[in-house]
Amino acid sequence: MTGIAVLGTGRIGRMHAENIAAHPRARLAGVYDIHTQARHSTQFPQWSQMILGNGLAMGTITAALVNAMFQLTAPRSTEKELA
Repeated sequence: MTGIAVLGTGRIGRMHAENIAAHPRARLAGVYDIHTQARHSTQFPQWSQMILGNGLAMGTITAALVNAMFQLTAPRSTEKELA
């Protein structure tokens, strides 16, 4: 069974959560929203709520992940090509 988390409890977030909950091979692992009331009803641990609610932290994590993705998928140059 695959656990899936939903970020945001707006119209589309609720639609995604309903679809995940209805799928037989998926489990709704958690729901997170930046608004305080929605945040208190999540299943995420407290430490992850602090990170997800912090724009600077999320921007840094996103930049690191995108950089890693490009570093891992970039074509490699050989020494012969560089000469």
